[in-house]
Amino acid sequence: MAVNRELEEKRLYFYSPAFKMHPGIFLRLGTRMTIIQPYGESGKEFPKTMPCPAALDDQEAFETVKVMLASMSAAKRKIFPLLPGMEIIPREAALVYFPFNISGSELVHTGYKFSIPRNAIRNIDIP
Repeated sequence: MAVNRELEEKRLYFYSPAFKMHPGIFLRLGTRMTIIQPYGESGKEFPKTMPCPAALDDQEAFETVKVMLASMSAAKRKIFPLLPGMEIIPREAALVYFPFNISGSELVHTGYKFSIPRNAIRNIDIP
């Protein structure tokens, strides 16, 4: 995504999945939601079934920010060496619900048209 003036002035929120899953899928999902920046849109749709409980706490989510930042960067070779000395101080955390629908062997986010494998979320039984 190209950075334009509007994005430069907008506050950036990092999104971390609240579930333990394969690291590649975790990073892809967190990066995708961070790039989309759907802040404030989460309350529009709520499932008829119970949502899966969160399995990661705030601190674990904060620990993913550096990796997501590096993953989103176009200049990865410049960013990765800086990570060990980089300090990120989180200001707040919020649990935000993003609905996924079951479609065969995938969990599909219908609003943003992407999916993850249904068995990607560990230690949670999805009917």
